[in-house]
Amino acid sequence: MSTKINLGMKVYDFNSGMVTENLPLNNFKVNLLISGGARDERTALLSHVLNQFYARLPDIGVLLIQLGSNEDTYLYHLDKVYEYGAPELNIPYYTGQRFTDLIKERFMNYLNAIFGFHYEMKWVIVNLSLKYKSAGLPSSIVDFLEDLKRCLIKHPYE
Repeated sequence: MSTKINLGMKVYDFNSGMVTENLPLNNFKVNLLISGGARDERTALLSHVLNQFYARLPDIGVLLIQLGSNEDTYLYHLDKVYEYGAPELNIPYYTGQRFTDLIKERFMNYLNAIFGFHYEMKWVIVNLSLKYKSAGLPSSIVDFLEDLKRCLIKHPYE
């Protein structure tokens, strides 16, 4: 069993010397952002990566966050689909450790990667996450995003 995921649709061609990049499975323990390119290219790459996960690591769950159209979901093997705001969608991001600067930085990086926030959003998220250092943390990403939405409505240009 391979310990790598083949990332890309190209295979090795002896004539051209083209090699597909193979990434260790350890690299996929947190997140993978697929963006840019044409929509059909992104869909093909995502299908390719998900199929490899289901074939090689069927006991590992994959959280697919799709912010655009849901027309392509029939192409993926999905165990469960959650709607935004559903009470079952409770994705904890806090591991029970102290909310250190390192954990806060990782959390902000995940949010930026998942949602494609612009660099300027970093300061909004930093300010919003400051209140969680002394007070209780929200129970899920959804709660945090609701707080973020309220913060952006209240302070649109800060």
